[in-house]
Amino acid sequence: MTTEDEGSELEEFEKAVLIAMCDAVNYSKAGHVPEGTVCRKFKSDLHGDVKTVLKKKLKKDGYIVRHPTGSNNTYQLTDKGFRACQIINDKLRKKQFS
Repeated sequence: MTTEDEGSELEEFEKAVLIAMCDAVNYSKAGHVPEGTVCRKFKSDLHGDVKTVLKKKLKKDGYIVRHPTGSNNTYQLTDKGFRACQIINDKLRKKQFS
């Protein structure tokens, strides 16, 4: 998979959750955030879908990793997730200015 293909297998909502995750950690690969922080970036009726995407798609496909902490789980971007965020954002900017 080339870097241009990174994130191309994700559906639109999955890309939105990944971008929300990137935004929640301030585009840092070292940041950890609880799933609730990512969920708050969406309407409350989508929180279940966001949690499902985090756990079943992004984690499974290697875009994020889970860090169990005391009372909840936090998530962190992987290199693959960070690159995918950059590519998705670049594509969005090109669409916006073209």
